[in-house]
Amino acid sequence: MPRYRKQTRSRLIQIAAREFDRVGYPKASLSAVCRQAGLTTGALYHYFDSKSELAGAILDDHMERIETMSDEVRSTTRSSVERLVYFMAALSALLTEDYLVRAASRLAVDRTVAESSDLFVPWAEIATALVNDGDMAESTYSVDTERLGSFATSIVIGAWFVMDPIDPAARERLIGQMCAALLIGALRVEDREHARAAIERAFGC
Repeated sequence: MPRYRKQTRSRLIQIAAREFDRVGYPKASLSAVCRQAGLTTGALYHYFDSKSELAGAILDDHMERIETMSDEVRSTTRSSVERLVYFMAALSALLTEDYLVRAASRLAVDRTVAESSDLFVPWAEIATALVNDGDMAESTYSVDTERLGSFATSIVIGAWFVMDPIDPAARERLIGQMCAALLIGALRVEDREHARAAIERAFGC
């Protein structure tokens, strides 16, 4: 695909993500996307056959953002506990700052596009890999580490889509508190202070 076509396609995905995030998939219109992109509806069909195909592109593209975030967590932390804490904090920050990731997650929560039904599975797998790759993973936890990634991801997603979006500070406090509850329950007693310190640094609570 020529460079200008790639740039236009990428721009359409970004604009559609903002629109899906703003009004939800059912209410989002291709005409609104085209108007913001400065294109005709006919021109859009050179890139995407339908609204669902555009949603599929958002679902495909968002994973690059999740993987980049996890690489940053891996490169800046060593212990298994720190990696889990910072994954949760970074995932929440990504949902705050990146409407492409937010739009993809909303598609999954609303279940309006079939391809989004298992969206959070790779997120949980990434979190589990961070836990298992970190220092002291085998000796730190009193529970099965394969479950921790799913729990951590579910906490962030649940807080994001249940808490009032008008009060992001309250949402971050909740995620930090739930992170503490998860880790304090999952860790051996001698490792809990390490977790509390990591949570304080990541969430300030």
